[in-house]
Amino acid sequence: MATSQINAVPSAHVEAAPVTVDRDIRTHMLATYASLRRLIAVATAAFLITLAGYRYVGHDPVHRDSISAYYYHHNGDVRMKDLFIAALSSVGLLLVAYQGYTDRENWALNTGGVALLGVVAFPMDWDLATDSSGELTIRGGVHYTCAVTFFLSLGYVCLYRAQDTLGLIPVQAQRTYRNLYRITGFFMWTVPAVALLLRWIGYDGWVYVVEYFGVSVFLIYWIVKSVEMRVSLTETPQGLAEAEARAQ
Repeated sequence: MATSQINAVPSAHVEAAPVTVDRDIRTHMLATYASLRRLIAVATAAFLITLAGYRYVGHDPVHRDSISAYYYHHNGDVRMKDLFIAALSSVGLLLVAYQGYTDRENWALNTGGVALLGVVAFPMDWDLATDSSGELTIRGGVHYTCAVTFFLSLGYVCLYRAQDTLGLIPVQAQRTYRNLYRITGFFMWTVPAVALLLRWIGYDGWVYVVEYFGVSVFLIYWIVKSVEMRVSLTETPQGLAEAEARAQ
C-alpha cells in the first residue's frame, strides 16, 4: 500500500518587521508648528523687503500713499500685484492653518487669516486714468474693513492670547515676553486708528509708513513667539513634559 506524503505548506502570514522612525508623533507635530511659525515670518519679511525695493530701488520706483496702492503698481516685468497676492495669500492661509494654543486664540487667528485673504480678494478702489485712489465703493469698503479686522484680530492675539503659553517657561523670563506681547499688541491696535486719522486730516502720504510699521510689528510678534516657544522647550517631547510639570 502506497503511502502518501503531504508536504507542509508554509503559512502565508509573515510577521512584519517593526518600522523605525526618526522621531515620535509628538516631536513631529511640534516641529510642524515651529515650521508654520517660521513660514509666516519668512513670508512677511519677504513681502516687506520686496515692498521697500519697489518703493525705493525698483525699475520704476514710485511712492504710493499706502501699501494697498502698490497692488496697482506695474514695475517692469514683475508686477507688484503678483507678489502682493502671493505673499498676503500665503500668510493668510498659514494663519488659518495654524492651530492656536486655546480655542479663542485659534478663532482670532482664523479671523485674521480670513480677513487678510479678504484684503487680497477685494483690492482698494483705484482710478486707472489718473493712477490714484478712486471713489470709495462697496469693494473698497470691504477691503478696508478686512484690513482693520486683520490688525484688530492679531492685536487681540498679542495682548490676550500670546500670554497663555507663558506658564510653560521659567518664571524669570515671563515678564520680558509678557511686556513684548503687550507692546506688539498695542501697536497692532494703534495702526488702524492712526491710519484713519491721517486720512481724515489729509496726511495720506504717512499712511504707508504707519501700515509698513504695523506689518513689521506683526513680523516681530512671530519672531518673538518662535523664540518663546523654543525657550519653553516645547519643541521636544522631553521639554514638553518638563514644561507641563512646571505649569502644574
